[in-house]
Amino acid sequence: MRKNFILLLSLLFVTALFADTRRIYCKMEHQWWYSDGAAVAAHYWGGTGATEWPGVRMERVSGQDNMWYLDVDDSHNMIIFVRVSGTDPLTDWGAQTGNLSIPTNGDNLFTISNADPTWGGNPGCTGTWSYYADVNPNVWFENTAKSVFLDEEIMLEVASKNVKTPVYAYTVKIPGTEDFVAMETAETYQPQMVGEYLFKVTVAESAAPTTVLATAEKSVMVREVPDPITIKVKVPEEWGNVVSFWCWDDYNPGMWVTAGAEDDWYTVTVERVYPLSFIVVAGNNEWPAADRSLQTVDVAAVTSDGCYQVGEPDEMQENKRTVSTTECKDPAGPGTLVDMPEQTSLVMVENGQIKATFAGMQRVQLCSVSGQVLYDGLWKDSFVCTSSEGIYLLRIGNDTHKVVVR
Repeated sequence: MRKNFILLLSLLFVTALFADTRRIYCKMEHQWWYSDGAAVAAHYWGGTGATEWPGVRMERVSGQDNMWYLDVDDSHNMIIFVRVSGTDPLTDWGAQTGNLSIPTNGDNLFTISNADPTWGGNPGCTGTWSYYADVNPNVWFENTAKSVFLDEEIMLEVASKNVKTPVYAYTVKIPGTEDFVAMETAETYQPQMVGEYLFKVTVAESAAPTTVLATAEKSVMVREVPDPITIKVKVPEEWGNVVSFWCWDDYNPGMWVTAGAEDDWYTVTVERVYPLSFIVVAGNNEWPAADRSLQTVDVAAVTSDGCYQVGEPDEMQENKRTVSTTECKDPAGPGTLVDMPEQTSLVMVENGQIKATFAGMQRVQLCSVSGQVLYDGLWKDSFVCTSSEGIYLLRIGNDTHKVVVR
């Protein structure tokens, strides 16, 4: 389940990076405003709060004597530009604009046009809003899947910031090729083979579409359409008569599937999740609030139908229930699978490193002897971890090893 929290944190980071501020500029047509070492501050309010008068010192635009900028929280909708001291402490030097509404149409530059100083008060110095092509625009993919299956279209969602009238151009690098080629249809793509596709989008202003302002890339893995996987699980009697499965793979963050009941067996058939990892939970699509024994450990990387039995509380995972493979109740029924062979693994310690070899993709957990989970993840064929001196429990699939690092 750790994948879901990582995904959530990643989404929050992207939101903070691209959605919190917009850049506002102020320009003076006449030198008197910034003479004698004066500078410009912005006092803004509305939304999440307000600055204290005379505001926040603006930064001078590189190469421009008469233009300043400041990144302002998107929630603010009112602003005043103030003539201030060029050095700290920030002091009001008398001239200011009136109360200005920050435009919602993409305009970001206010040009003060007074030929003579207008000292203080409202309306104060006058001017007009216009658009200035930002020196630091952004463009990014959002809500675009990390993977699709071969029979699905790839849907590309793109957004940009600090670009008033964006024009997007899409290209794609097909698996096995070295160059990007133009897409015939923007925002959608129908893959013809499995593999990793790399998409690139550029953003330009509509007034000058040949000038690329920013570029973003997004990789999408195209996979073979897998056969559905049917899982049958026998659960303890005290779990009641409602059982749910939380299912995910390396590309799908997870989904709930409510099991169908047959005596004390519960069955789900999961489509388009491969290899399938799942957790079994007592109840209807909800995590138990306190009793962890009503939830199993993760069962990872399942590639075919199978039958399982929920067992005793797991010593290393807060008493979550163990899961083991078993014979299906009805050998002729759906989901039939003979007992899977026990997984075998070889573990050794060398130069302070715990090393293990095993067959295929396995879930690996490293725990302290007190049961604290130090590592939990999927590895293929081998596992290596540098550890300090101590005694550890290393679980690889169904195997558990006691490991001493000296």
